[in-house]
Amino acid sequence: PDTKGSKVIIVDNDHINPWNSDPNWVWKNFMRGNHFILMDHYKDFRIDSPERPEPRHDPARRAMGMAKKLSERIDLVSMTPQSELVSTGYCLADPGRMYLVYQSERTHKRFTLTLTATAGKYSVEWINPSSGKSHKSPDHNAKTGTNIFVPPFNGSAILYLQKMQN
Repeated sequence: PDTKGSKVIIVDNDHINPWNSDPNWVWKNFMRGNHFILMDHYKDFRIDSPERPEPRHDPARRAMGMAKKLSERIDLVSMTPQSELVSTGYCLADPGRMYLVYQSERTHKRFTLTLTATAGKYSVEWINPSSGKSHKSPDHNAKTGTNIFVPPFNGSAILYLQKMQN
């Protein structure tokens, strides 16, 4: 569930989907305001403590690192889950100021973001959660109400939208 800041929720993949290393769960939980930890059997005494981390968990580890870096760039303190604003269902926002949207679809697909009383010019950055690369797009002249966005690449995408100063 979305958290509205009244309590800390730590999602451990061992309890929701054991040994799952799909990075989607990291991004979905991040956009819902949750914290996440990866149950990884690296150095687990029960299975002979492997010498190296198991590669199948690498995508989730990378996603966790990227989420940490992204959280340091944005004003995370002022943002709350706002899943009702976006057709993807995954959004952190400080409405009228900045939005972070996750699209977990694996295809080049448009989505909508509803802005209420926040028309104006926004800077647009797309982040590819698979590679970590970002792509600056032309500024978006947002209108109050439904706005349509299309990622510039296929696969999962993160949209970072920030209102520009007048």
